[in-house]
Amino acid sequence: MNSVEIQQAKESVKAILNDRLSMFTDHPTKRNLTEKFNSDTSLAQSYHGRELLELVQNADDAYVDYGTSNGAINDVLIEYVGNTLRVSNKGKEFDKEAVERLSQGNVSGKGVQYIGNKGIGFRSLLNWAKE
Repeated sequence: MNSVEIQQAKESVKAILNDRLSMFTDHPTKRNLTEKFNSDTSLAQSYHGRELLELVQNADDAYVDYGTSNGAINDVLIEYVGNTLRVSNKGKEFDKEAVERLSQGNVSGKGVQYIGNKGIGFRSLLNWAKE
């Protein structure tokens, strides 16, 4: 990605986050916030300890369509340097719709041919990662 594409992606993510935040700020009921907090806390606890597995599964899923149709190799890089864990792959990048789905959870657009098709594994990483 070039610097313009990176800036556009950052702006898109910021807009998505602001939209999700408005769900709570525009309709601030204690019950709504409590329900979402309890749901996300339960999710994080049920996926605790699976973070690395989730990242590898996401790399495999990113390859299912993109890699097989483009003859790509399913490379996954896992490195731990300077107290930072990085996991990357050469699969399909997240598009705007995928980021929007991730911001909601339980609304994955992936079918059953994928390992992760419920939209919750990646979200569990958000409780583990700083960025």
